[in-house]
Amino acid sequence: MRWQMKLLAVGVVVCTPTNVGWGQTPSPQLNKRSSISIGESCVEPEWFERGQFEDESGIPLAKYGEKIVIDQKNAIVLAQFHRTSSETRHGGFAFIYKRLSESFKLVQTITAPTNTILTYIAMEIDLLALGVAFNFEENEESNGVLYFYRADADRSNWTFEGKLLAPDHPDVRGFGQSIAFSDSRMVVGTNFRGHAIVIYEWQGDAWEVEAIFTISPDELDTAAPQSFGDEVAICGDVVVTATPSILGPAGFPSIPSYVFIYRRTDGAWALDSKIEYGLVYMNLDLHLQVDSLVVKWSNRPLEVLKYVDGVWVLNQEINPPVGYSFYNLTNSDLFGDRLAIGGIEGYSSADLQVVFLYERDVNTDVWSHRTTIRANVNSQVERFGRSMALTENALAVGSQGIVSQVPWGGRVFIFDRLPPLDCDANDLADHCEIDQDWMKDLNFNRWL
Repeated sequence: MRWQMKLLAVGVVVCTPTNVGWGQTPSPQLNKRSSISIGESCVEPEWFERGQFEDESGIPLAKYGEKIVIDQKNAIVLAQFHRTSSETRHGGFAFIYKRLSESFKLVQTITAPTNTILTYIAMEIDLLALGVAFNFEENEESNGVLYFYRADADRSNWTFEGKLLAPDHPDVRGFGQSIAFSDSRMVVGTNFRGHAIVIYEWQGDAWEVEAIFTISPDELDTAAPQSFGDEVAICGDVVVTATPSILGPAGFPSIPSYVFIYRRTDGAWALDSKIEYGLVYMNLDLHLQVDSLVVKWSNRPLEVLKYVDGVWVLNQEINPPVGYSFYNLTNSDLFGDRLAIGGIEGYSSADLQVVFLYERDVNTDVWSHRTTIRANVNSQVERFGRSMALTENALAVGSQGIVSQVPWGGRVFIFDRLPPLDCDANDLADHCEIDQDWMKDLNFNRWL
């Protein structure tokens, strides 16, 4: 079977008041605000809610929005469900939505095989990978598998292209717990059954294993337990994973957790750094961009590490705004110079839950809190911000249902951001000129 990788076409934003896709201009009442003047520039407008997705399968779900991926054309939502039959009680869906000018359309639903658990989704241009780390049948997929789907030119239909079985290795079990792409490379992690990561390179017609890294049981607190490979990240010739601890009957972890950084040098992969993080657990996120690494645990501030003179050093700690604790932080995502972090108002039953948006100053390399998005959700049955995906001008936020509250399984919110168009070509964003009363918005669309 020949699989082909395709190059991403570069789009050009045209100044027109209709059909601009992600970042579509909202109606004036949704976008009414005053920007903050900073010399001849201003703070760009706040994000606004574009729409919501809810389960359309007809099957009670426990984790709709477990994982989300988005780009400029599609939003894909992973959901897991619990069947009533004990013989076929596991499964999952990948709901594929297509972006229209001002709305979304469910164009396809991919169903996981019977007696499996769909654990991860990842997308690279027009290639979709679905990880199935749990398979309760005794067959060739018992140690895990990846299913690949390829999108058509319209991005309305995704066709099954092939599957990738776990390599024959004693530590590669629970394969497909995590997946990450970077150009022609892919890294796949395992869950607590396997303690391994596998690095692949695309060879034109197949994914070929470049390296397999494992960790010995002696380095793990198996009573907690810890899981090597549960989260992975890759950028170019660097791969990152860690050993978060999962709270269970054993209580808090008793040994330190670590972040492992691997680097490819002269054609060979090897361990580059091992960073100790003390007693940390749950809700691990890893985001890697060139020489920058963001590490998020649930019980400490986010850390931004920089690769300087061959060493990873702490560049900045990111704490939530005043009034919030890093203990409340749930999920996060990074895209370019924007970082989204999910949180809740507190441990009370308050309905308001939040996502914090940070931006990096390219001149000072400092991350600052930009805005807070709030959603009016029912905190008794859903958790806004437990999953999210960020792209250039859009943010998808999952608000999962609590398992005990089945049959209602959750929803996903889509937030858009107005792109800073400059239709009069004077190097000033149109919405800034309008908000500062330098120009009049004669057509009420915040563009000149």
